[in-house]
Amino acid sequence: MKNRYGLVRKTPRDMTKKLPLLISALIFAAFFLTVHHFVVNIPSRDDFAATLSFIQMQCVSDVGIFDQITALFIPHNEHYIVLSRLSAALAYNFAGHLNFTALVWYQNIFLLGGYALVLQIIRQQKLPLLVLLLPTTIFFFNLSFWQVTLYYWGGIQYYTVFFFAILSLYFLHVSLNSGSAWFAGGIVAATLAVLSFGNGIVVLPAGFLLLWGQRQRKRLLVWTGFSAIVIMLFWLNFQGPSTVRPAFNPVWMGKLLFTFLGSFLYVNPSVKLWSYANIVLCAVVGLGVLFVWVRLLVNGYLHKNPLLYSLLTLTLLTALLIAFGRFETKAAGGIAPRYMYFSTLIPVFLVLIYADLQKRQNKNLPVKALASSMLLIWGLSYANNIQAIEAFNQENLSTFHQWEQDHRRPLVPPQNHDPRYSEVLLWAMENNVYTPPVRLLATGDEDNK
Repeated sequence: MKNRYGLVRKTPRDMTKKLPLLISALIFAAFFLTVHHFVVNIPSRDDFAATLSFIQMQCVSDVGIFDQITALFIPHNEHYIVLSRLSAALAYNFAGHLNFTALVWYQNIFLLGGYALVLQIIRQQKLPLLVLLLPTTIFFFNLSFWQVTLYYWGGIQYYTVFFFAILSLYFLHVSLNSGSAWFAGGIVAATLAVLSFGNGIVVLPAGFLLLWGQRQRKRLLVWTGFSAIVIMLFWLNFQGPSTVRPAFNPVWMGKLLFTFLGSFLYVNPSVKLWSYANIVLCAVVGLGVLFVWVRLLVNGYLHKNPLLYSLLTLTLLTALLIAFGRFETKAAGGIAPRYMYFSTLIPVFLVLIYADLQKRQNKNLPVKALASSMLLIWGLSYANNIQAIEAFNQENLSTFHQWEQDHRRPLVPPQNHDPRYSEVLLWAMENNVYTPPVRLLATGDEDNK
């Protein structure tokens, strides 16, 4: 619309169209400014066993290149963490030392990759990108999974496994009309997913469903053979959890499963009563998520849109795997911030499926209602989890200070304590493999952050 001077005048409708872009940009900025503020160059939790111990073995062990490569594939409990170890080894060989702040920024590249991949799927599915941009951004860049975002022991495994799993399903989908090279790419990406983290194995049944939905019989046979080989090799070297576990309890597993499926609504309230109420809400919504998945299957949605249905299935299979493997944690395990990255994609894929169904019926999405509720969840989660991050970082700093005074003090929670962690950290500091910022912080020098 032009004014009397011949200039284009923006209408309220034009401004409304740009509002999702503006809000998405603000969320994006808030997320990464938070990462910049809270990331600290201090190892914690699995960093000792999964990263520093591996670097020590590569440095001090008198082994050849073949043995060094083989060591990448040694299972870490029930997980293969090849990309985690390889990334740390490359960083050490390139820089001559390990900086966990740099590693954290590096791992978040895979979060951005997953985000870009989902946006590409939205475009490929011919869904309204501008409408779906905001809900996708809200759930990709929130603090519910802050342990994955801010610490190397989480993100490099969790971000990579879902990035390559989603990439594999996307390649399989595209291969229907674009040739066998894309199908081969799907196999490669699935292999990388399995080698990134334990739950990468769920891409195999998800890929089977996708190819079944597309009725690609020949490729389904190839995928089945590939899956059989991967599963056989996976179980051949499988190492279960090192701790003693209670007898399997299906009720506990059910509590964890349903809570996890709805945990994208968990905002980590500081008051216990509200936290319990929030957990109950998550469990009820989780039951609804499972019902929707079954309803879509019964209604034949697998054949209508195999890609979107297999993506949702990927998250549900992950939930099932976590519920089975961590059943003893009951409902509390369903809201663990180290696992919630896997559940945060559930609403993303549900919204994409809803948008696809609305498109098929020539209906519009209730954009304002969706955006308002999702922004409320994001804001509450952000405010509450900031406090959790501050407490966790303070605990890590305090633990590190205490360990400097007495190397016998445990560096991790008592149930996971291993005296070798202290030995490997001391070795890393004495050999300039890792230099902590704690001593420098006392003098006000934060350059090592």
